[in-house]
Amino acid sequence: MTEGRALAIAAVKRELAEMEAYDAAVEQGLKVRGSRRRAGVSMVYSVRLDTLEVDALERRAVYLGLKPSVLARNLIRIGLQPGRNEEVSLAINRLETAVEELRGLVS
Repeated sequence: MTEGRALAIAAVKRELAEMEAYDAAVEQGLKVRGSRRRAGVSMVYSVRLDTLEVDALERRAVYLGLKPSVLARNLIRIGLQPGRNEEVSLAINRLETAVEELRGLVS
């Protein structure tokens, strides 16, 4: 095995160990924070946004005819989907364009 290959394998092993340690820390943190009250299958989760983010969220929600909380929840769900972020983002952009065209035709 070449020295370069050995270094690359060692780097990958380090990254895997870091990811496993991170996953374990997140899992432990979730266990420690188990004091959250869950009502049924969902729960309230507070998220801090700056004023520009809130304004953008509210503008987009109005544009799409949604409540800001519904849009935020959908954006979080999209962001948490593994491996489909780019595909979903492009689909949302196409949908927004189509909605804009429809609104233009109706006006």
